[in-house]
Amino acid sequence: MSAQLDYYETSLEVDLWTHSSGFRLSLLYDWIELRHKPPQYYLVPALVQFAQDDFSSKYGHLFEPLQYYELVESKKADNTRP
Repeated sequence: MSAQLDYYETSLEVDLWTHSSGFRLSLLYDWIELRHKPPQYYLVPALVQFAQDDFSSKYGHLFEPLQYYELVESKKADNTRP
């Protein structure tokens, strides 16, 4: 499994098969404006298939659902009682 950071350093491309064959996982970190949320940076996963391959119909369901991932600030647990 090989991976490379793209030229603009905004996405990570991971070959899930052999190089230039099969599936490639693309992890894009980008500023996105969603309808019901404030605009912010999200990690957006995508599954890419090379043109010469036909694996989506057989194996594409194994990667679903792909969703946006957002950074969630962790809050310290307040274990004190009033």
